[in-house]
Amino acid sequence: MSERERLNYAQLLIHVQKSLVNKTDPFAKEYYSFLIDDSSNVLEYRIRYILEESFMKKTNYLLLVVICSLVFFSNSIIFEASFPAPSAETPYVTVSEDTLDNAYIIQHKDGTYTLFIDGEQGSIEDPTVSPFSEIPIIKE
Repeated sequence: MSERERLNYAQLLIHVQKSLVNKTDPFAKEYYSFLIDDSSNVLEYRIRYILEESFMKKTNYLLLVVICSLVFFSNSIIFEASFPAPSAETPYVTVSEDTLDNAYIIQHKDGTYTLFIDGEQGSIEDPTVSPFSEIPIIKE
């Protein structure tokens, strides 16, 4: 940017600031105030920044390393859900159409349910879900 263009831009900033201060239109003050803040310190900083040509800033290398490592490590850590393994005392049972013919559910007085399939038993929580919804329920 040449010196003439910088001066023109600084004059434009001052002109916009003056027009914002002099406007009585509430729409203009509300929606155009983001161009230049109301404080004169911001305007002074912007003009000084343009005229001194201090566009190059040093990068903090420690901050750069932290940001890059954060990006790298955030993609290398994956959270997964954990499910308890089946215990030997209550094994999981595969239910097929043939085994459902010889199955029934007992509803206990305390609100728990026991599923009986071919002489083996297991507890279930909700007998209304499939495939248990088609099995007859016997009240204790």
